[in-house]
Amino acid sequence: MHCHLLIKIIVMIIVMAVLIPTVKAESISIYKSGTVSAVIDGSSFQLGSGETIKLAEIDTPSSGQSGYLESKNYLTTLIQSKTVYLDTGVTETSDQIGRLLCVVYLDYNSTHYENVNMAMIQNGYAAPNIQNSNGLDLGTWTWFVLKQTPISTPIATIAPQSSETPTPTPFSQSSPSINPTIPELSTNIPLLIIALTTLLVAAQLYKKRKK
Repeated sequence: MHCHLLIKIIVMIIVMAVLIPTVKAESISIYKSGTVSAVIDGSSFQLGSGETIKLAEIDTPSSGQSGYLESKNYLTTLIQSKTVYLDTGVTETSDQIGRLLCVVYLDYNSTHYENVNMAMIQNGYAAPNIQNSNGLDLGTWTWFVLKQTPISTPIATIAPQSSETPTPTPFSQSSPSINPTIPELSTNIPLLIIALTTLLVAAQLYKKRKK
């Protein structure tokens, strides 16, 4: 009787270990990739192809405003001369001056992408701004995204966006965390839990047999 109960518990733990990473995973859709040739300001940059990209759903200080150089320098540190992966959302959307609105990702390590838009917010160099939207929900973003998340194919239609330039909110001047620690073995945590549980169960069964 006890043996059957323990087996059921182990099966439930295995199912949860498989499902939890899937539930937490942010679904991304890679439209294209390219190498950053120049950073224009804290929220826009140019690819080697000549195309100008605007980080969607964030706002950074304009030239002459407090925090402008800090924001631009941080973005430069993150992406200059690196390969970036662009998510345009459901449709390709450009702002009023023709910049393609994207959520931008970088290779962080062997298991994760880094969401550049979210990195700018988390480190105090940008503020959320849903007016500069490409249709993706900022509330679902995570700073780091597992590379094995589902990838869907976007519908490539251009829909220019026109909206007033929002007023930037105050920006934090705290020191950035350019390389936050994300363990390479983070995806193996469920397996470790399963292994430990199995060992405990085996120990209990062994004690009962000795009795």
